[in-house]
Amino acid sequence: MVEQEVRAANSVIASFEQQTDSYRQALRQKRALHERRVVQTYQSPARLDFNPTDTTLYLNIGYWGEGAQSLDEAAQAMAKLVAQAGQFNKSDVILDAGCGYGDSDFFWARTIRPQRIVGIDINADEVSKGVERAQALNLTTSVELRIASAVEMPFENASFDKVVSIEASHHFLTREDFFREAYRVMRRGGRLVTTDVLPLPGRSPRFLNPVNSYPADVFLTKVRDAGFTNVTARSIRADVYKSYSNYLLRRLRLTNLKGLLNILAHRFMLSRLDYVLFTADKV
Repeated sequence: MVEQEVRAANSVIASFEQQTDSYRQALRQKRALHERRVVQTYQSPARLDFNPTDTTLYLNIGYWGEGAQSLDEAAQAMAKLVAQAGQFNKSDVILDAGCGYGDSDFFWARTIRPQRIVGIDINADEVSKGVERAQALNLTTSVELRIASAVEMPFENASFDKVVSIEASHHFLTREDFFREAYRVMRRGGRLVTTDVLPLPGRSPRFLNPVNSYPADVFLTKVRDAGFTNVTARSIRADVYKSYSNYLLRRLRLTNLKGLLNILAHRFMLSRLDYVLFTADKV
């Protein structure tokens, strides 16, 4: 009788494990499809039109509150703002989730000189070009760029002092998974810093990833649920969207109705979005 009960219990456990494995496999497939869509979006000519940098390859739309005159300057000011919020120092090992071509990492390596910076991104072309640039800048000993997902990180527990993500986590499937992974790979005493695009309260703009379409108060709750404390949020939209949009108008050659309509649609979308700087600690 006991042996039959044990066999029955083992059968239930095996069935549960099979279902769990199937679920995990289906989730990975869903994430892979989503991440391919994100990469395709960033490779599209339309997306590149809204990122008119001259001397850098930054992909964020910039912090314009310090008088930046170009997107290159504003994007670097965003990287500086994140470093200040994260209290970066020379002893830090930093993880940059959604690093793009690595411009923020190169800026931090040159100005702050932390112990090490690891940047991860799902876009193989961006990472490859970033690696080449790191070699050209002689930064390969301090900056490592690699292809990896922010929601399933290939790192051991407690590997980093700071985890940052600039204008990227709204693409992650999902943000909650990123928060849990960030907490896992972070050492005690570490800090999470993100800047991200969020809908304003009561607004429902179209997101590439609708599961992440929620306002700042919900964002804060999800960060706390992942285990973080001392969670803060600061809206900086007044120093981001208007100046960025005006810069686009000055830069883009709107010689046809389609170009003008694209700018107007873009401005309408930005009017429904917040842009928030978040910090959180692991104690």
